[in-house]
Amino acid sequence: MEHNDVINDSASDTDTEVSVAKAPAPLWAYAILVVAVIAMSSGGVWFALLTETPPFMQSFWRLILTAFVQFFGLIYELKTDKTLDAAFWRRYKSAIPLIAVIGIALGMHFGAWGWSVAHTSLLDSLLLVTTTPLLLVTLMSVRSLFRSLQARMAPNTTVTEQSVQLGAIVLTPRCGDGEYSLHSVDHDNYPQPFLDDGAMSIEYSACPTEKEAVAPTLFQLVCCPVKPLPPTVLEAIGAVVGFLGVVVLLVFDTSSSDAGHDPTLAGNAAALFGAATVLVYFEGGSTCRTWMPLFIYAFPVTFIASIFIGVASLSFENTTFVGLGPNALFGFLGAWDRFGLALGSALVSGIAGHTFANLAVKHVSALLISVGILWEPVIGSVIGWLVNVQGAPGASAVAATPILMVGALLVTVGGRNSGFQIGEWFKTKCCRRQ
Repeated sequence: MEHNDVINDSASDTDTEVSVAKAPAPLWAYAILVVAVIAMSSGGVWFALLTETPPFMQSFWRLILTAFVQFFGLIYELKTDKTLDAAFWRRYKSAIPLIAVIGIALGMHFGAWGWSVAHTSLLDSLLLVTTTPLLLVTLMSVRSLFRSLQARMAPNTTVTEQSVQLGAIVLTPRCGDGEYSLHSVDHDNYPQPFLDDGAMSIEYSACPTEKEAVAPTLFQLVCCPVKPLPPTVLEAIGAVVGFLGVVVLLVFDTSSSDAGHDPTLAGNAAALFGAATVLVYFEGGSTCRTWMPLFIYAFPVTFIASIFIGVASLSFENTTFVGLGPNALFGFLGAWDRFGLALGSALVSGIAGHTFANLAVKHVSALLISVGILWEPVIGSVIGWLVNVQGAPGASAVAATPILMVGALLVTVGGRNSGFQIGEWFKTKCCRRQ
């Protein structure tokens, strides 16, 4: 297990900010992310070729076959990884609820986006489902502000004590009643290193003593860490610029057609919900992958997502549990062409796409991955043209490409673990001129 996080707590009478330094991401992580974005961009092409199968069932085929391939990676890690000791499995057991939430969120993302495409205009669906970077920037800012205000409002503490306790204030239930009280945790006695992504943060415990370490809770892990970091200025600007690139691509694409679907409130809400659920998937993966091996994390998440979307297909689509037809749960086994397309989507979009992204997320930020995925409409249109499922990309794709590049570059160099300090860079340039 690797623990590269170094925590630097600085407290003053007027400031409760906590700085967290991480080792710069290796270059191979960025290369893996590029491969993952290209592979994920092909997802729509595989679905477009499975014309007889409803969208939820298409997603189930892809996810269940992806989980099947990941299973072999899981077996390999179980046999070869020497860090999987008793302490690891105790920690893993406590993280099972989080893994289940991430898997359900991934299934919800596939379902919500597929449903939105069928119930609103394609333009609205694509614009709203790609708002994930903006939602993530907003979430990072709001939860950082919330924790800062929570620390300042803590009773019977000075400002200096509030600053020191920023990473240690938790809500714990009092013995015998349902009320909550503030409780301070001694992180020096905590059995695992404290992580800025919320892996060690908490919201409840069963009447802990003053020195007792408290287990993480789902709210802290999914929604609001104890020590949340706001986005840097460059990260926020990069997310906005990247989204503007998608707007240019979609709004000014005169060759697109909505196939008769009019914009609807329900369809737009589903697309926005899809953007929010994939945010849980990225953030949760960033949390778990700091200490979980790749396939021990990815296999259960993908398998849970496949079960969720499979049940959704049987419930809401004209599909069947039995049989080997195009509408059946295991219909990909009924014809070689369907099997080839389903397996191709699993190997390319599932393994080279999502699984590689989970490999990279240990070293790069979830925000960078969400901005990278903004490239999907451009890259996907090129892949679709190459395999003859749509026309050649128009001028809007050419115009959007440099905007997307600038957005991704800003988020990359603006990240706290990028190794590039813009403040120091400006100081160096100014000193040289003087």
